[in-house]
Amino acid sequence: MSTDRIKLIPITEADQEFLLELRSNKKICDTIIYEPKNIEQQLQWFKNINNAEYFCIWAILKPPPEDSPVRVGFIGLFDIHNVHRRAKWTMRIHPNFWRRGYARESMKLLFNYAFNHLNLNKVTGDCFAHNEAEVNNLRTAGFTEEGVWKEHYFHQGQYRDAINFSMTKTMYENNSCLKL
Repeated sequence: MSTDRIKLIPITEADQEFLLELRSNKKICDTIIYEPKNIEQQLQWFKNINNAEYFCIWAILKPPPEDSPVRVGFIGLFDIHNVHRRAKWTMRIHPNFWRRGYARESMKLLFNYAFNHLNLNKVTGDCFAHNEAEVNNLRTAGFTEEGVWKEHYFHQGQYRDAINFSMTKTMYENNSCLKL
């Protein structure tokens, strides 16, 4: 899956150090739901992936041949349920590449894949209620707020509320923000 600027490539064992870096980056961890891991736990997570499809986001920073693509993030679907045709989604962009449009472009590719290739009917995800940037981004992208989970995550010494967002295939088809 690709655009002129990015490619989504399935993760491999060689990507696990990069994924661990994303998982433990302080700027990212301040704003997202996470569980700390070490490299052994990260590799174990990778070996036990089930009902999920995860991709590294590779950006093409300059036209070839000057620069080859670099990893800028991670995106994926997990808890894929084939009977109910739904999944959860996740994404992390390295802070060095924030505010360059890679997140939205990656979302377009992932949701096209989810709804048009995996034939899912619904994709859900959650975020901290106090993370205004992410909440606004999800609303702007066309997600529906399904509810607030009170004190759902323990993060940085306190319990935090989370908002559950969803997008159905019908919403996606009617939403030009995420369509390719």
